[in-house]
Amino acid sequence: MVSLSSIEVVLLVCSILVSGASAFVVSPNQQQQQPPTCKSRLFLWFPDEGMEVARKTFGWWLMGAAGSGGAARTTFPNIYREYMELQELKGSNGSSNNNKDGPTLGIGQGLGFPEDVSVADVEQIVNNPLTVEEITQQFPVENNFLAAKGYLTYSAFSLANADANPLAVRAVFDSFRKPKCVEPHVAQQLLNEYKQDPTQIRQNLIIKQATLVMAASSLLFLLGLADLATASDFYRGWFPDWPGGTDFPRMCSHPKEVSPPFQITFCGIFHRVD
Repeated sequence: MVSLSSIEVVLLVCSILVSGASAFVVSPNQQQQQPPTCKSRLFLWFPDEGMEVARKTFGWWLMGAAGSGGAARTTFPNIYREYMELQELKGSNGSSNNNKDGPTLGIGQGLGFPEDVSVADVEQIVNNPLTVEEITQQFPVENNFLAAKGYLTYSAFSLANADANPLAVRAVFDSFRKPKCVEPHVAQQLLNEYKQDPTQIRQNLIIKQATLVMAASSLLFLLGLADLATASDFYRGWFPDWPGGTDFPRMCSHPKEVSPPFQITFCGIFHRVD
């Protein structure tokens, strides 16, 4: 008896399913018929200039969506990873006793932080006797071009405030509104302002969060637009007679809401009933 591996079984099943599918096969009787009535014409956002034009522009859209778009997509995992790292700082304390009963900055989940930060913890950081220039000199970061040029990094800033609340250290550094490195004169100026009014940290965090949300939303819209244009040219360039394309993606969630004489026959594929 011949035994088949799991991969061979999967390939065999796929070949059987594909051989029985007729998703992109149109009979002669169908070619003169109208496609099913659609309620969400997603692909119709782009003008239909014919198969030849769609096949030519498909390559450009594919390179943009997979090339530059692929690099841009790495932004979202990085944002999620930084958010989870921030959540892990909940309940963390430095070697000093934090004043939990005193006034707080008023930051929390609305700004991405797991809990609020006390003003006393912030004052301990902003009143650090070391200047920003001294911090960059005493805590150098290897293999970092900007750090070698005197920029303040989060790693150096956290080492200079090792005895402080790590969540407060992160809040102060994020208020500089720079992702990884910040110019030393900008950081020093903000720290001097925080000595006079620590509540400015919350205002700067709100500005940073709003900027991040708008940037991520714009990037997500542009990536979705590129993916949609790629799918549209692929559909119009090679499978223009597929009835399901005129009602995509609504057909995925409402496969049975198709006007006669169409019906669903195989995996949500439209088939004309003559």
